Amino acid sequence: MKPIVIALLLGGMQSVSAVEVAARLTDREIIESLGDLKSDIAVVHQRIDAVNQRFDAVNQRFDAVNQRFDAVNQRFDAMEKQTAERFDAMEKQTAERFDAMEKQTAERFDAMEKQTNARFDAVNQRIDSLEKQTAERFDAMEKQTNARFDAVNQRFDQMDGQLDKIWNLMLVMIAGIFGLIGFIVWDRKTALRPLEQRLDRIELELQQDFEIQHQQGSKMARLVGALKELAQSDPKLQGVLRSFSLL
Repeated sequence: MKPIVIALLLGGMQSVSAVEVAARLTDREIIESLGDLKSDIAVVHQRIDAVNQRFDAVNQRFDAVNQRFDAVNQRFDAMEKQTAERFDAMEKQTAERFDAMEKQTAERFDAMEKQTNARFDAVNQRIDSLEKQTAERFDAMEKQTNARFDAVNQRFDQMDGQLDKIWNLMLVMIAGIFGLIGFIVWDRKTALRPLEQRLDRIELELQQDFEIQHQQGSKMARLVGALKELAQSDPKLQGVLRSFSLL
């Protein structure tokens, strides 16, 4: 750092001297200017020393920071190592636990499979026994049903025989009823024939007595008409006819 500052000062002095070549200086002025220059250089040296001290302090601080970073790196390395060891241990424990869990799970599944197979075998046995019992019951029910149907068929056969007898009896009864009706009709005709003859005779006598078919009406109508004409001249007869509603 110091050689750089000195080179800069000398370069500045050379440029100043190059600019002021024309001005002539005395020895005293040169000595005074050199003294001033020395004092300035001393001040510059002091400042450079102060800057160097500051840089040294900064370097020391950087060294301290580097030491701290080294310590931090060491700690990180240690933490990383511990973390890796812990993760390895955890991974190992986890693997062991998973292996144990897998083993236990496999054992449990094997036990469950055995129990399930045993239960299914028991269920199959029960189903077989139920099928056997059901088949036996259906066979017994079929036999009973067949026996009952045979009995019903026998009863129907008996009923058919009875119905045939009843039908024959009904035919006989119907034939008897028709015969009775025919006898009643014949008997009524024979019994009503004298009555019909008598009624015909009475009708003939009435026609002869009352002359119902006469052009001017029957004898009764003509007799009432004659009485009405006679009542016009006989008040007594008129009263009698009115009392009988003939006027």
